[in-house]
Amino acid sequence: MEAKKKIIAVIIMCAAAVGLIILIFAINANKGEKSEKESKLTTATSAVESTKESEPETESSSQEESFVEESETEDASNWDSYGAPASITRGSNGYVVAIDAGHQAYGNFDQEPNGPNSDVYKAKVAGGTSGVATGKPEYQLTLEIALLLKQELINRGYSVVMIRESNDVDISNAERARMANDAGANAFIRIHANGLNDSSVRGALSICQSPANPYNGNVYSQSRYLSECVINSYCAATGFSNRGVSENDSMTGINWSNVPNTIIEMGFMTNADEDLEMSDPTCQQYMAYGIANGIDAYFGL
Repeated sequence: MEAKKKIIAVIIMCAAAVGLIILIFAINANKGEKSEKESKLTTATSAVESTKESEPETESSSQEESFVEESETEDASNWDSYGAPASITRGSNGYVVAIDAGHQAYGNFDQEPNGPNSDVYKAKVAGGTSGVATGKPEYQLTLEIALLLKQELINRGYSVVMIRESNDVDISNAERARMANDAGANAFIRIHANGLNDSSVRGALSICQSPANPYNGNVYSQSRYLSECVINSYCAATGFSNRGVSENDSMTGINWSNVPNTIIEMGFMTNADEDLEMSDPTCQQYMAYGIANGIDAYFGL
């Protein structure tokens, strides 16, 4: 009888042990399943968060590209009756530079006021000079440099307003200045080349108004400093002789400008050597680079 009780007790203990082992396996299996689920949930959550983080960047990038595209050329209806500039490219450095390639394929000798409310009238725009060695017209040379300057300034982060990008236009000197005014330009750069009967004369110079200018004497100091910065940097880059800054109150394109402005006379097309240099592609790169350096210097960049 006593032996039977011992056997029963052993059987009960074994059964309890087996039950315990089964319970432990069940718990571990449940933990493993839970861990796997948590792992999958963590991975899925990370993927969602990663997607959420990347989406705004893609959207922002898309919006930025769209903005640049849409801003390349603005509708003429946003401007006065004389029309819009050829193009406006938005930059990021906060400064707007208007570039006017001097002259055009055909001069317009109709008259316009020499300044706001002026009783003096002058031709709207002249045809310009031409190269004695290259035969190239001034309006073509100025456009070549203006387009190079445009790209150089865009590369440096400027917003660039191009008054013209074609020779086949009819834009008066007053209209060119008013476009720069309306665009809110921080600087108005007018690209020209010189000509004289004396073919030995060479060198570059810049022109701005005097402090006594009745139309825009209030921006004389800025225009003078801009002119100095541009001509000094231009001559340093090209090696051209520096003829300094000239002040002139008789130029329509200056008188209508409400913003700091300068004319750069890049060299003399009536000097054979200088004429050839100004049409050399390598020299032209230095010409645009030098003007851009002057603009940087003016803004303290």
